Amino acid sequence: MKHRQKSLEKLREELNKLPGVAPNIGGFISHHMDEVLSGVRSAIAVKIFGTDLAQLRIIGQQVNDVMKTSEGIVNLQLETQLPIQEIQIEFDSSAASRYSLTIGGTPEYIETTLNGKVVYQILENQKNFDLLLWLELEARQNLQTISNM
Repeated sequence: MKHRQKSLEKLREELNKLPGVAPNIGGFISHHMDEVLSGVRSAIAVKIFGTDLAQLRIIGQQVNDVMKTSEGIVNLQLETQLPIQEIQIEFDSSAASRYSLTIGGTPEYIETTLNGKVVYQILENQKNFDLLLWLELEARQNLQTISNM
């Protein structure tokens, strides 16, 4: 530990000479925290950001194709990203107040109706069963029904 700081400085200096490399030198705990925060459990990871999933897939494949030609690369993976449909919900405060709903409570109401929520537990023959509250499947998949809420 006597020369640790000088060794780290020398290591960073040498790694910085490599084009396109951003060295991250640390201990086990700091690397584990990085994994937790980044969501990547890998010694080396390339993250590509953007809003166009199709374009991100193309770029990801290009990066993958280049990296797999590098000597020593093992377990190279291109993470599969699945498109998830989403809708934007805008709250009508006057309509919500007609039903005694507050704008603060309305998101919870919407989440319960679409995703479900355990509202009670039923005990029957020494077994517990959750009572789940949500809209019927057809209503949860109908944009018109959702927009009428």
